[in-house]
Amino acid sequence: FLKHYSDWVRLSLMDANNKVPSENVKLNRIIQEARHLYEAALHVRSQILDSHHPEVVASKFSLAELLDSPDATSIGLEEEDAIDSDRANVLREEILTAYNVEEREADKVDTI
Repeated sequence: FLKHYSDWVRLSLMDANNKVPSENVKLNRIIQEARHLYEAALHVRSQILDSHHPEVVASKFSLAELLDSPDATSIGLEEEDAIDSDRANVLREEILTAYNVEEREADKVDTI
């Protein structure tokens, strides 16, 4: 939820050139709060639930989406940097591993 709220704040703060002031403290605070809450939820859920439980997967997915969103300090620049795209990709790989998803080559896929 907070990730979507931070997206909404980011959009509402854009100027006529579709840029958000990089020094915006409110947006930085929302992003950091969202990251802290997602990390805490993931930690607790991972301790008591299986890795393939929907709540654990949802927490990993939400955290990955937040970490892959633009860093508040780079918003509006030509090349926006993600908050932590490497960690986001690790979380996505963990989701795929939890469900035993394997990548196949196109010529080896069975057709029905």
